Amino acid sequence: MNDPIRDSLIRLMMNYEIKKTILDRGDVPEEKLELINKRIIEVKRECRRALKGHWWDHYLYPGEDFKGYGEIVFQHWDYDSGYRKIFFKDEHWTPEEMKEFIDDNWHNATPSQYDCTGQLFTWAIDCFNVPSGVIAYIREALDV
Repeated sequence: MNDPIRDSLIRLMMNYEIKKTILDRGDVPEEKLELINKRIIEVKRECRRALKGHWWDHYLYPGEDFKGYGEIVFQHWDYDSGYRKIFFKDEHWTPEEMKEFIDDNWHNATPSQYDCTGQLFTWAIDCFNVPSGVIAYIREALDV
């Protein structure tokens, strides 16, 4: 499987090695140094594009054609809890549609006689209409 992030990082490391080798030889023509610096800048941009693409390709509902619905624009986890920020472009929901979204995405932890189950559960979902669409925050935690 082809991993664009890994490939970009390898090319970046190789270009830095080439630059180091050229500088270690001494008496480097300015044109060669400028050429390798330009190449390093190109590969850094390539890395950023790969990272951005890797991050933005995730959706709450991927869909059959891989053109997802509900773009996950940010997520953060600390130890046993976290949240996802989901954006629905060019949509505006009624309160009933927001309630339906919350009901569809709410996960309860199954009660257990033991103290900790390790199950993921939802503890809050907030939805907001904004001028460019709908933003939803899904907050989850682990039963630990």
